[in-house]
Amino acid sequence: MKEIQDKTTAETTRLSGEIAARLKVLDEKLASTLSAHKTALEQLVETKAKDVADNLTAQISSVNSKLDGTAASLRTDLREADYKFASMEAEYHLNQGVYNNTLRAFLEKLDISIRREWTWRVANDLDAMQNLLKRILDENSSKPDAELIRQVNVALSKVPKEFAATIAAIRSLVEKLAS
Repeated sequence: MKEIQDKTTAETTRLSGEIAARLKVLDEKLASTLSAHKTALEQLVETKAKDVADNLTAQISSVNSKLDGTAASLRTDLREADYKFASMEAEYHLNQGVYNNTLRAFLEKLDISIRREWTWRVANDLDAMQNLLKRILDENSSKPDAELIRQVNVALSKVPKEFAATIAAIRSLVEKLAS
C-alpha cells in the first residue's frame, strides 16, 4: 500500500508541477494579452481624447468667430446710433439758432465719420460745417469761443488730405470768426 501511496504522491507532485507550469504559461499569456489590450485601450482613449479636444477647439473657434462678428456688428450699430444722435442734436440746435452747440454736434459727427472711414459722410459733415460757419458770419451771431475754435482745428487736422480744399475754406472761415 505504501507503494500505491508513493505512486499517488509522485503522480500528484508531477501533476501539481505540470499544472503550475501550465498556469504560469497561461498567466504570462494572460498578462501579455492584458498588457496589449491595455496599450490598445490607452491609445484609443488618447486618440478619442485628442479628437474631442480638436472638435472642442474647432467649436470654440467657431463660437469666437461668431462673437467677433457680432461684436463688430454691434460696434457699427453703436457708431451709427451715435452718428444719428449727433445729427438729431445738430438739427435741434440749428433750429433753435444755437450755432455753437450745432458746431459741437457737427464736430462729433465728423469725428465718428473719420474713425469709421465713412468718406461720403466726412464730405457731408465738412460741407455742413462750412455752411454753418458761413451762416454764423452772415448773421453776425454769437461767435465760437477760443476752445471751440481749437476743437474745430483739432478735428480738421484729423480729416483725410483728400478734403484739403474744403479744409482750407473752413480754416479761412474760422480765422474770420476768431478775429
